[in-house]
Amino acid sequence: MTGPSPASVDPARDPIRAPTRDPARLAADDVVVGRLRLRADAARRERALAALDRTAWPRLSGPGAGGGRWVVLRQLRVRTDLGRVARETAARTRVLLDGAVHAGHVGAADAPAVYFDDYDDLLALLCADLARGLAGARWYWRRLLPRLRLQGRANDAGDPASAVAIHALLAREPLRLGSVCARLSELHALARVWRLLDQAAARDLQLRLAHATGLELPAADGRLASPPPAWTDPLPAHQEQRWRPALTGLSTSDERARLAACVLLLEWRPSRLQAQTRAQAQAGPAAAIDAVTLALTASPATAPRDQESEPVSTHEALTTAAPPPSPRGAEPLSTMGSDPALEPLSHHRLGDRPGTPGNPRPPAARPHPLLRVRELPHADQPPTGAALAVTPAAAPTETGTEIRAEPGAETRSKTTSAAEARSEPRPSSPSADAEPGGPPVDEAGLFYLINFLNRPEVAPLLAASGTPEDGWLRLWWLGRALALSADGTAARFLAERIGVADPVDLLELPPWPAVPPLMDLARRLYPVDAVWQPALLQVPGRLLHTPTHLDLHWPLAAVRLPVRLAALDIDPGWVPWLGRVVTFHYDEPAPV
Repeated sequence: MTGPSPASVDPARDPIRAPTRDPARLAADDVVVGRLRLRADAARRERALAALDRTAWPRLSGPGAGGGRWVVLRQLRVRTDLGRVARETAARTRVLLDGAVHAGHVGAADAPAVYFDDYDDLLALLCADLARGLAGARWYWRRLLPRLRLQGRANDAGDPASAVAIHALLAREPLRLGSVCARLSELHALARVWRLLDQAAARDLQLRLAHATGLELPAADGRLASPPPAWTDPLPAHQEQRWRPALTGLSTSDERARLAACVLLLEWRPSRLQAQTRAQAQAGPAAAIDAVTLALTASPATAPRDQESEPVSTHEALTTAAPPPSPRGAEPLSTMGSDPALEPLSHHRLGDRPGTPGNPRPPAARPHPLLRVRELPHADQPPTGAALAVTPAAAPTETGTEIRAEPGAETRSKTTSAAEARSEPRPSSPSADAEPGGPPVDEAGLFYLINFLNRPEVAPLLAASGTPEDGWLRLWWLGRALALSADGTAARFLAERIGVADPVDLLELPPWPAVPPLMDLARRLYPVDAVWQPALLQVPGRLLHTPTHLDLHWPLAAVRLPVRLAALDIDPGWVPWLGRVVTFHYDEPAPV
């Protein structure tokens, strides 16, 4: 953590003096210290602050410990001479990070530090614990919830206030809804969370999704359109398995079922939700939503096993071993008031959509580690020393009081039974078992073609008949025209998205008739020798993919001036025909 000298501190930017910053808007590698108090005179405190500003805070180690992980420390205490405060604090932080466990682990309630794989991971785990009535019993949620400015109370599962908090949480990031739902399904909590939403909340989320994507999502009118036969494709198996337990038995006009259909289509066939005119919005997208809603709510021939009808793996079976909710568990989750961003939306507010192609919605910044430092009194401390305690960051309450850990939590027995040694279901993060930045992809320059396909000059060619509705298939055929390898990692990624087992099988699909005119257009738009050639694709990178986001990571050495001047490596942002927020990152080399 680096920062300005104490004499020139900017409270809005300095991590030690900016405890109320929204954690969801922190930049990469930010460290936030909520409160710092040192037992020393003013001059010594300023020197200690300057030393902490210059401290290189350790990072979480282990497989996949890069990217956008959150880390929250329960408590850190350092008692040492003034000149060693920063060094000892960093060393103690390293010890706690080495003992950090995933927040979905059954031992997280007693762990000295917890981490979340990314923001989707955090949102899914928090929604699951709110639905199960466990949020008030988890020390890390009591630290983070005030900063997220949620309304509601962390009390019994199924309580209406918990449903209000879940709605507010999902409404903060509507473009992440598909990823969060996928993680909830892996946690076996999607059905429980989804059924807590009421009709008004589900409709509000549909409006927010429409506002974020620029798509028309027509309201239910109690009857179904008659979808054309071509729109009765079988749903992807993993999507049906994800949603059916949560939706079986709901009516086709239930807003929760229609919201699920919108989320599914955005991940699977976003082109079916696009309409150039309002008349088309009442035909094409409405028919697609109706067809998917009918498929998801219809009773199957063999009823699927309800993932929530039995105790949820080790989670539900072990909740009796969790510490009882503290009295604060029944207090409001926030004393900071409602978030203006969560005001109810209406159709009258949908005119200026930040997700339209001309004004892409900027992707949310990744959240990152949070630390909070407070003073512990030490009557016997020498005057030349300083004592610190680091606890998870939390926004101060109106009364300025602090939220403390449960008494005796640090001295609780650490003996672990065989059952407790198992972890409860946890969502699989795209970086959980990969190197920082995601798995490697050999021809990552393929994704530069997204910016070409987004150009207004290309729109007439995309509107012609024969254009694949699957955006990944468009990238495949255009990439093949630039000599994309049929057996490389980029091709394998596309094949998995398209639903083909072997990427070589993609060669057997009907070709895209518009590829030759697209190549002619590209040659006119870009210098052939400098940009539009096979070398454009041959840039090794790393790729992180979720149902809602696609992040490409390249080293700084991969930057090429002709590509930059052609605007092919700018962030595409929200891409309607892919149903993803696409972001390009150029990273500094990792320290050795």
